[in-house]
Amino acid sequence: MHNLWVSLNWRLVDDNNAVTIASINLGDSEIILGTIDLVPPADRDKLGASIRIHEHIAPDADIKQLFIRARDKGAKIVKGVENRDWGERAFIIHDRDGYNLMIAQGRL
Repeated sequence: MHNLWVSLNWRLVDDNNAVTIASINLGDSEIILGTIDLVPPADRDKLGASIRIHEHIAPDADIKQLFIRARDKGAKIVKGVENRDWGERAFIIHDRDGYNLMIAQGRL
């Protein structure tokens, strides 16, 4: 997939070769799209349940401190700060409307 402003980064497929999650570039931004199947059933009725916003922060930012601030402000923690196989550190939270926010740092 490629046109004047959007290009496919990567995609993951299930055992039936159906796309379950994909990453596209829109200018300098990365947008990750996934199916509702990735959302726990209890959260599917929330406004932002099927939307994940992936924010990639600067290499010199303190990701652990951002995590602590989000937790202390009442964000629902989905995954704490962890090292991911492809070289980035990230954590995932849900806001009150159910939007999935991934804060990541490191390699894209």
